[in-house]
Amino acid sequence: MVLSDFVKPGSTANDHSQFLDLLERWPKDVYRMPPVINLVREAVRQSGPATPPILSRALAKLYELAGQHARTLDIYLYMYKSGSGDFEKVDVDADEVFEYIEKHHLHNKAVQRVAEIVVLDADRGIKLLIRHATTETKDLYDIVEQLKPEPLLLHKYLRAIFDGDMDLDVTPGYQKTPKDYHDDMVGLFADHEPERLESFLRKSTYYNVDLALELCRKRKLPNVRNSFSLSSLAW
Repeated sequence: MVLSDFVKPGSTANDHSQFLDLLERWPKDVYRMPPVINLVREAVRQSGPATPPILSRALAKLYELAGQHARTLDIYLYMYKSGSGDFEKVDVDADEVFEYIEKHHLHNKAVQRVAEIVVLDADRGIKLLIRHATTETKDLYDIVEQLKPEPLLLHKYLRAIFDGDMDLDVTPGYQKTPKDYHDDMVGLFADHEPERLESFLRKSTYYNVDLALELCRKRKLPNVRNSFSLSSLAW
């Protein structure tokens, strides 16, 4: 039985499982990698959304063996998305994804797929981004833009930077720094952690005081508004 028999039309889940097992056990120099990759890619293309997870894993394994680690990560993230966030449905878990990113130094790739990375595990994803990716304000700008459709994740990311008191390098053409997002953070704290809003307002001096007061009025946050005079913070 040749490798192509395991993924040909009409092949079964058991065939796919045996195929993956062979990929994991055989030395990669006993078969020609490009034709096998093309074969599995075509099988995945023909299956479309109904692609069996084991077949997707086989393709991911082939890309890993070929040293195309970014493509393996793409498949893992696609598998997660296709499983509606349930790793048990797609035979891959968050630990595996994060370990793969660390092992193969895919931090720049993670910056390009921020929302998908962070949604796997918000705390772990944000720590990864801050530890490895957020070294320039270009990264900061790109990450914030990608997280805007997910306000809670954006809040957690900006809060983590604020709590760490990070001073990022300014990249030419990308003049946004963490301080430039403090007006946004006022609203994010009000929406997601109102109990910490007062502390943020006391510590930061980089937000618009009038806008902050107006937001407190609209959100009916009298404890924050009346606990101290925001206008006194406009040094």
